[in-house]
Amino acid sequence: MAIKNFAELMGIDLKAHISKKPILKKEGGEWKKIGELDYLSWPDCLWLLHQNGAEKVIYGNVRSGADHPLFLIDGRAPFVRVYVEVDGDHRELDYPVIDGARDISMDKLVQSDIHNATQRGFVKCVAINWGLGLSLWQKEENEEGKRRKPSDDLEFHNIMAIKERVNRFITSKLQGGMSMEDILSGLQLSQAQFNTVMRYFDGIATFEQRLSRL
Repeated sequence: MAIKNFAELMGIDLKAHISKKPILKKEGGEWKKIGELDYLSWPDCLWLLHQNGAEKVIYGNVRSGADHPLFLIDGRAPFVRVYVEVDGDHRELDYPVIDGARDISMDKLVQSDIHNATQRGFVKCVAINWGLGLSLWQKEENEEGKRRKPSDDLEFHNIMAIKERVNRFITSKLQGGMSMEDILSGLQLSQAQFNTVMRYFDGIATFEQRLSRL
């Protein structure tokens, strides 16, 4: 039995598998809980893939040049590069090593932070590329949109927001029936070239951070 298509996986009722996580906002130097969001845990994500046609699912970390799972931007801003293969279909995703909405300083980073980022990256990679759990990410984006700054605020138009819009645009194309191969063909890019372009966003974000420190 082949795995269900993108639209079918996105349409799965996840009510029995939803967990909750707090929404945090920094106010007066302190983080305060302002609500909750639904999310799909990695064990449920893995189980649901198999329940809906996947025969073999593997995931893990792409290793850095130093042969470990952690990548850094300008010596800080740690992230992991997660790969997921579903029945031989290989995809990758960069995911930040953060604690909820909070950045983690390098001197406080521990192995469990990297492990948690890998698991979350796995779930998001599956959502973006196969559709399972994407409805929860859509709900999160809608909730976040209600709290965003007005569109004429320059702080709103940051490079990572553009990266997220690109991700959502690609997701909509996949949901509409295009394959990633179709998208890459239309862009005249290989998968490796596409991954490089997406990493440019992180490089520009680093450039902006350096400017802000001058």
